[in-house]
Amino acid sequence: MTLVRALAVAVVLVSFVARAQGAAAAELPLDRCWNTAQTRVDPSVGLEVSGRSSRSYGRATGGGGSTHGAAPVGGGHGAAPAGSGGGGLNLGSGGGNAEGLLIAAVVVVAALPLVVYALDSEPEGEVRERFFCPSFGVEAIAGTQGGLGVASDLHTLTRLSFAYSYLATDLEYSWTSTGVSGLGSHFILRAEPRAHISGGLALGYRRQEYDGVTRGGFEIGLPHTYAFLRDGVRTIGLELRPMLAFTPLGIDGRLEAAFLFPLADFLHLRAGGRVFSFGSETFFGLDAGLSLTL
Repeated sequence: MTLVRALAVAVVLVSFVARAQGAAAAELPLDRCWNTAQTRVDPSVGLEVSGRSSRSYGRATGGGGSTHGAAPVGGGHGAAPAGSGGGGLNLGSGGGNAEGLLIAAVVVVAALPLVVYALDSEPEGEVRERFFCPSFGVEAIAGTQGGLGVASDLHTLTRLSFAYSYLATDLEYSWTSTGVSGLGSHFILRAEPRAHISGGLALGYRRQEYDGVTRGGFEIGLPHTYAFLRDGVRTIGLELRPMLAFTPLGIDGRLEAAFLFPLADFLHLRAGGRVFSFGSETFFGLDAGLSLTL
């Protein structure tokens, strides 16, 4: 029943997006995006970054600013099978209790931005205009992954994304030597940014493999980013990605968080962690990487 409701909401949003796209095209010609320098939109969840412009946009002012997003971590993440040797994370036995708590946490984290978005103020004029500019993003992530009752493992993730106006798409692939590996892809319906928060509804597919078992199915989530400080295209913020995957074998929850730190224009360092379930197993870990948005 939850899946049916999610699909119904998606149908309503698609109809809204189709109408809004036509209006947006008339508001901001594409050549204006190129001429206003380095105005870019994060392709993952519709998060804005502002560039230094030779025209009227200039440097973004304070007052909360808009958010800059880095591509979500996503994908399957590694954890060595239970009972494997070597040092690493090993915190006892897993179980359904941890999985249930994770799913509850995902729901709470997904609900909070709806409240913040409703109460937040309107963004500056140029922030909304930048929302209608196309952009392409590349993510390179690496870290360690462990779990309840399983040893740690190295994992890597690569993610490509593209966004324009209210619509975006992404493709990600993660690899581990002995743990959870997988891929995911989403179609993202993005909301117009507010002064302190931006996000979108992600609908797609996730497939994961671990210890000879494959779990795959429809995934829905609400990735979003809060901005703490913004200086042109350089932004300090917090990205959250609550996701639920509905597979024939059950529901898998995923919650990811990452702090964003600017290294240069259009290049950000992301550092954070994640916790997700694979059936009755619960995995977690820390990672870091680079986010480039062009």
